[in-house]
Amino acid sequence: MIKIWLPLILLSSEAFAGPPLSAIEWLQTTEPPIVANPVKPAHKIVDIDKPDQMAVQRPLISVSPLSRLSPEAVGLLPSYVTGFPGDLWANSPPDLLARLIRNLEVGDNPAMQALLLTLLLAETDPPKHVEPGISILLARVDKLIEIGAIEPALALVERAGSQDPALFSRAFDLALLADKTDPACRDVLTKPTLEPDYTIRIFCHVRNGDWALASFMLENAIALGEIEPRTGLLLDLFLNPDLAESTLPPVPSIEPSPLEFRLFEAIGSPLQTASLPVSFAIADLSGNSGWKAQLEAAERLVKSGALSENQLLGIYTARLPAASGGVWDRVAGLQRFDQALIAGTPREVEAALAEIWPQMTRAGLAVGFARMFGRILMEQPSSQTTDRLRFDIQMLAPIYQTAAQFRPLRDDEDRFLTALAQGTLAQHRPFNDTSTAVLRGFTAQPIPSRLRTLLDQRRLGEVILRSIAAFSDGAAGDSQQLSESLATLQEVGLNTTAQSAALQLLILKRRQ
Repeated sequence: MIKIWLPLILLSSEAFAGPPLSAIEWLQTTEPPIVANPVKPAHKIVDIDKPDQMAVQRPLISVSPLSRLSPEAVGLLPSYVTGFPGDLWANSPPDLLARLIRNLEVGDNPAMQALLLTLLLAETDPPKHVEPGISILLARVDKLIEIGAIEPALALVERAGSQDPALFSRAFDLALLADKTDPACRDVLTKPTLEPDYTIRIFCHVRNGDWALASFMLENAIALGEIEPRTGLLLDLFLNPDLAESTLPPVPSIEPSPLEFRLFEAIGSPLQTASLPVSFAIADLSGNSGWKAQLEAAERLVKSGALSENQLLGIYTARLPAASGGVWDRVAGLQRFDQALIAGTPREVEAALAEIWPQMTRAGLAVGFARMFGRILMEQPSSQTTDRLRFDIQMLAPIYQTAAQFRPLRDDEDRFLTALAQGTLAQHRPFNDTSTAVLRGFTAQPIPSRLRTLLDQRRLGEVILRSIAAFSDGAAGDSQQLSESLATLQEVGLNTTAQSAALQLLILKRRQ
């Protein structure tokens, strides 16, 4: 298997030649939202690709004991890594920010997914001029759960501390999803102020070996009507394994909770995650449910932006496919391509690429494949048969700026995409309606006055959230929203994100 290092989510793929700054696997996704752009105004983002700017920014960092930090300020990525200013959220109403985060949909655009993940994990100052609260933190955690980024969400709530009952509820759900319940159960049994419900306390007493106490609590809870009958039956089967052998479990909920999911697993009737929200997919990554379930879970998480392509590649190449059709065809095709790159002739590479690329595109994994192999393909001999495929792959990969320098220009689309990758769109003609909106966003569209006002008020985080939402509307067909989003992202210094998002939209829309 070809070894590929995917850089830290927030760093340009060209910025560092050494090992990644983070050893945390789930931070090693790819699309870098921070860009090379001179930064002067206070509302713009620091360019972390320039070491001289990094040196200027580092002394501005202050260190506070964790006990004194507001939960709203907690993050996993400090300002000198993200490039975001400390007051990213500080000047916007917390409830407004929480609503924007919860309502945000980034669709299937990996550049926007990466930008959102960066925002959610950023360490920032708490909101000003309001009573201390956790509304933004709760919204960040809920959005991380929604996209399946369970480990980062769990790390975030652990760093914040889970003294608030609402935060503890999320922490316990995350511990269940990540199958790390022992620390959470210790909190349940030793900190009654967290207000866990009967179901959680009974579950934790069983995990702690207190079977008699758990059984007593269950009988009382059912008698008092504190637990609904179906949940009571699940807990009864969990408490009494012998009963589980002769009693049918209840029908699962349409939207099972993480605790219900683990209870069904414990009584020997595990729920299939494929039909559940992507937050449950992490349960299959261990491979305990079989390689096919692990493959499908990894694909879902890569498409949501919660898992690195490097991890998917490792799962794809772990063993030989056991059947054909669906995910097995993608595994077989990718393994043939991987082997062709290692030991094959140019003709074998070309044939394998022509086979696997359409499969990955149909599965929504085109950008993931491009990130895995875009750089390697630059080193391979080109041919007319796969010339367009290689161009698309390299434009979807982090090396698009370098690849654009060597592309023969054959038509208006080639010229436009190459100019977009190089940041020289002004003199180029669009080739369809979407490219017309992209051109306007990069060359002529002023940012909306309402967003300009927000920038003047130093409400940068709110502006970026609104720009992501506008891009989503633009990708769905609202050309004005698309232009305004791209113009705003550039205005605040997110040029690389704007370029990557536009390239992904133009290329993948053509392939739909």
